[in-house]
Amino acid sequence: MKTTPFWLLGLCLILVTGITAQKQKKRISLIVHPSSLSQVPQGQTYDIWFDFQLLNGISIDKEISYVLNSSFSDVRMANFEGNGITVSEKDILAGKGNISMPLNIHVLGELFVNFTVYQKQKGLVKPDPYLQVNNYNVTAVSQSQATDKIFTIVLTVCIMVNTVNMGCGLDLNIIKEVLKKPVGPTVGFLSQFCFMPMFGFAISWVVFNQNLLRLGLFVIGVCPGGVASNFWTLLFNGDVNLSITMTFVSTIAAMGMMPLWIWLLSGYYLNDYGNVKVPFDNLIMSLVTLTLPLGVGLLIRKYKRNWADFITDHVVKPTSLILMIAMTALAFYTLSHIFVLFDRSIVISGMILGWAGYAFGATFAWICRLKKPQIIAISFETALQNGSVGYIILKLSLPAPYSDLAALPAISAMLFTSFTLIGVYCIYMCYQKLSAYQKGKKEGKVKRNRSDLPTQLSQAPLLETPITPITPTFFGNGVNIQESWSKSSQYTEMAPEVYYPPGVPYTGRRGLTRQISDAETQTYYELN
Repeated sequence: MKTTPFWLLGLCLILVTGITAQKQKKRISLIVHPSSLSQVPQGQTYDIWFDFQLLNGISIDKEISYVLNSSFSDVRMANFEGNGITVSEKDILAGKGNISMPLNIHVLGELFVNFTVYQKQKGLVKPDPYLQVNNYNVTAVSQSQATDKIFTIVLTVCIMVNTVNMGCGLDLNIIKEVLKKPVGPTVGFLSQFCFMPMFGFAISWVVFNQNLLRLGLFVIGVCPGGVASNFWTLLFNGDVNLSITMTFVSTIAAMGMMPLWIWLLSGYYLNDYGNVKVPFDNLIMSLVTLTLPLGVGLLIRKYKRNWADFITDHVVKPTSLILMIAMTALAFYTLSHIFVLFDRSIVISGMILGWAGYAFGATFAWICRLKKPQIIAISFETALQNGSVGYIILKLSLPAPYSDLAALPAISAMLFTSFTLIGVYCIYMCYQKLSAYQKGKKEGKVKRNRSDLPTQLSQAPLLETPITPITPTFFGNGVNIQESWSKSSQYTEMAPEVYYPPGVPYTGRRGLTRQISDAETQTYYELN
C-alpha cells in the first residue's frame, strides 16, 4: 500500500491556506476618518468614522458580520462610548457601513489606539488580519478656562501688593552690608546653581525612563529662586533682607547660568524633540515685578513711616500666609485635571528635589557658620524655584502636548513642597505658642498694667550718658514679647530694670525693628 508523501500534504495545506486568506482579504476594506486627531482640546468628545466597503466582485454572505474593538496605550487619557460596533455584509451593501464611535478625551497627552476587526460567522469569531488599524495617533492639549485666567490675574496683583508690604520693612543699609560681605549670597548661589542642577539631572535618570519627564525635572532644577521663597522666609522668621537680595541676584545670574547648564546637559534629553530655549524676557519681567513693588514699599517707609510700621507689625505676615495658601489652592484647582497623569515616580521625584534643596541649603549655610535667620533664608531660596520660568522654557522648546507632559515633574515639585510647607508652618506655630505659654507659666510672668508705668519710670535710674543706638535689624530672629505703650519724654524701658532714653531703636514684636519717637516709650517683656 502506497502512502501519500508528506511534502505533498504540506504543499496542499499551504495552497488551501493561501486561497482562504486571499478570499478573506478581498471581501472587505476599512477606512478610518480622520486619519488622526492632532492637538485637539481636552475635555471634549470627537467622532471617529469607520467606513466598511465590500470589494468588487464579492458575493454577499448574510451570515458574516464584523465586530470592531479598540485598545488604548493609556486608558487614563480617553475612552470610546460603548463596547464597539458590529456591522454585517448585508448592512454594508445597503450603504450602512459608515459608522461613528464617539471618543471622549479626558486629559492632555499623546495616545495610540489599535483597532481590531473580528469576523463572525456561524458562531465562530476570529480576528481578520487584513482589517487591523494600529497606532492611530491622538494628541490632546490643555484648554485654559476664563475663570483660571481671572484667578491668576487677581493672585498676581495680590502678590505684588504683598511685595510692597515687604518693602516697607526692608533696610537698604543692611542690604548694602550684605553685598559688601556676600557670604550669604555666595552660599545661596552655589546651592542654587551648582547643587540643584546637578542633583536634578542625577535624580531624573534614577527615577524616570522617559526623556520628557527627565527634562522637566532638570529644567526646574536650573531655575532661579522665586517670590515664594521671600514669603516663606518671612513666615519662618528668616532674614528677609538676605532672601530678597538672593532672589534679585539669582534672577540676574540665571541669564548666564541657565544657558550654561542647558548647553551642557540638555543634549541628553532632546535628541528627538529640538533645542531648549531660555526665556530672557520672562527673567527680565521677574526682575521688574520684584523690584518695582519693593521700591514702592521703600518709598512708603521713607515718607510715611507710621504706615510702614503698621504694615510690618500687623499686615505683612498674615497676608503672606494667606497668599501662600491661596497660591497652593489655586494651583491644585487649575491643575486638577492632570493629576490623573501623576504616578508614584512623578510625585516622589518632585518631593525629593524640593526637600533635597532645603536640606542642602541649610546644611551648607550651617557649615559656613551663618546664623539661624540666614540659614532659613538660604534653605528656602535654594528649594523654592521660579516655576513660571521653567514652564515657559518647556513651552518655548517643545510643541504641545509634549511641553505639558514634560512639566509634570516640575509641577509636582512646586505643588507638594508648598503643600507640605503649610503643614510644617502650622506645626511650627503651634509649637511656638505652646512653648511661650509653658515658659510664661513656669516663670510666673504676667502683663503689667499701664498704671504701673509712671511709678516704674520714676524709680528708674537716670543715665548720665546717651546710649549708642544699635543697628536696626528688620525681620530678624524675632522675640516673643508683649507691648504696652505710655507717653513719656525721658526713657524707654528695654527690659525689666534697664532703661534707655528715647530715640534708641529696639527689636519688637515679630522681630521687627523700629525707632521710638521722643513722645513715646515702649515697654516689653520677654516671654521666652
